[in-house]
Amino acid sequence: MNWQNEKDRKTLYSLGFLALAVLLTGFTAAEVISIARGTGSAPLLTKDTLEQISPDREKIQQYFDDYKTAARQLTRNNMFVPPPDTSEEPGDCTAIFGNEARIGNRWVKTGDRIGAAEVVAVEPTRITLLFEDRRITRSPVLKLEDNSRRSSTSGFSLRDQSRNTGANRSRTGRRR
Repeated sequence: MNWQNEKDRKTLYSLGFLALAVLLTGFTAAEVISIARGTGSAPLLTKDTLEQISPDREKIQQYFDDYKTAARQLTRNNMFVPPPDTSEEPGDCTAIFGNEARIGNRWVKTGDRIGAAEVVAVEPTRITLLFEDRRITRSPVLKLEDNSRRSSTSGFSLRDQSRNTGANRSRTGRRR
């Protein structure tokens, strides 16, 4: 056989590829056989796997009980909002309108709660609260305005204006 001849080289390559194909076919057949043998034990593996992942009712109940206890504790502690100070009486009543009253910055009516106090009655001139088993009444508080902020066009007081008015009259009287 002459290796220099191109026809002989092509034949040699063909034989090499054929041998490789037979070898790979053998490996594939061996793999298929091993898979076929393993399928007989598949139901046993499936059963073992399902037993491992099936929930245990006692463990689940224990987890739920632990979570419920933690949730109750968080609710009692309320770590996000400080507990209201119940020892303080509610603030002043600033207005009453119909069946509602304004205490602090909130409008309330009969049955509402302000901290530890409950609104018992809203009357036209007063509001009655129940605080620590005693009745408290609040009436609207009127606040006096600060007159020092009042703007004046002339820059002086009324007293000065009355003096000037008199002076102007006397001046006008002299001119006549």
